[in-house]
Amino acid sequence: MPRKKGVNGSGTIRKKIIKKNGKEYLYYEARFTVPGMEGKQYQRSIYGKTEKEVAKKLREMTCKVDNGEFFSPKNKDITVKTWLEVWGKDYTLDLKNNTRHEYMQQCKYYLIPAFGDIKLSNLTTHTIQLYYNSLVNPAEGKPLSGKTVKNLHGTFSKALNKAVELGMIGKNPCSAVTLPRVERKEKPEFSVDTVKAVMASFKGHKHELIYEIDIYTGLRESEILGLTWDCIDFERAVLTVKQELIRDRSTGVYEIKRYTKTDKKRIVGIPPTVVELFRKQRKKVEEMKNYVGSIWEDRNLVFPNEIGGFLSYRTVYDCYKKLVKNAGFPNLTFHNLRNAFADISIISGDDPKTLQSNLGHSTAKLSLEVYSNINDDLRREHAQRLENFIKTRL
Repeated sequence: MPRKKGVNGSGTIRKKIIKKNGKEYLYYEARFTVPGMEGKQYQRSIYGKTEKEVAKKLREMTCKVDNGEFFSPKNKDITVKTWLEVWGKDYTLDLKNNTRHEYMQQCKYYLIPAFGDIKLSNLTTHTIQLYYNSLVNPAEGKPLSGKTVKNLHGTFSKALNKAVELGMIGKNPCSAVTLPRVERKEKPEFSVDTVKAVMASFKGHKHELIYEIDIYTGLRESEILGLTWDCIDFERAVLTVKQELIRDRSTGVYEIKRYTKTDKKRIVGIPPTVVELFRKQRKKVEEMKNYVGSIWEDRNLVFPNEIGGFLSYRTVYDCYKKLVKNAGFPNLTFHNLRNAFADISIISGDDPKTLQSNLGHSTAKLSLEVYSNINDDLRREHAQRLENFIKTRL
């Protein structure tokens, strides 16, 4: 039978006739489209005795579909566990391996145990809220930090946003959740005396040059361990930061990853003292190479292990923690060396834009708020400048 447009122009309505016991019966059928999990479209039908009746039902159903209130029966039975597994397998392939691995770990140890058996279409904001609250205020056990819950929420929200895009749910129940407050840790203040004391703790250690050069360059641990000799221009006295040493968390394999984003690559000017430290390290590497002979792995690394291979993050970090703890600074992390670099850069007179460039930040505001402090040295310099002004101008 010919198809007719519905009264409101949405969907299609067709008149149908069936014969039963020698009699003809007239009815109308309306067809509309329902989204499916795989991005496919499914056709559903509505029936009625009159065209007007079916048109009214069609308007109601298409409105529900548009508002995310009606889905394919296949979608309605999907659990949160099933969806998170599908999302992780099929919709995170554009991410870095370590980022993807972290998302999957969060799903495995937190999200699936908490919500896995709930149907995706039945998941509510309040259910999510109660779970987040229990993580920061558990009845027993150690609470999670606000930052950890925020990261967990970010993963869950990404997965549910994709479900919304595919028409599996009408809205993301994560969007209305109230997250716990993230308490920013107090940054360590690095005065000149503090920097001297920290550096003194490195003396004589096999990784001394790593720590000393890092405090003078502000590199991330992955960046300094990923340096190769072509990154250093001794004549121009500049360091090109263009790559990092990455450990794949799923396999444990180390590899050098070059920065693909232009804004992540940066050139850092290095003073003569640091140039000489690099020369000293180059000599040390040559001695190591000659000592082991043919088993040397020629990766051109500035900071290789004993046979030329990659140094372990854990080894470098654990040695560092032991040294600074013995020096009376048990809470200092390796990343705090970037704070030290920022503080001594400000003390030495660097402007915010130069500091931003050297640290590889997107804005100068981030460099100043997160990495630098107004320490006692700066306070004394300010007080002396003000005293000179008072004595000479007032």
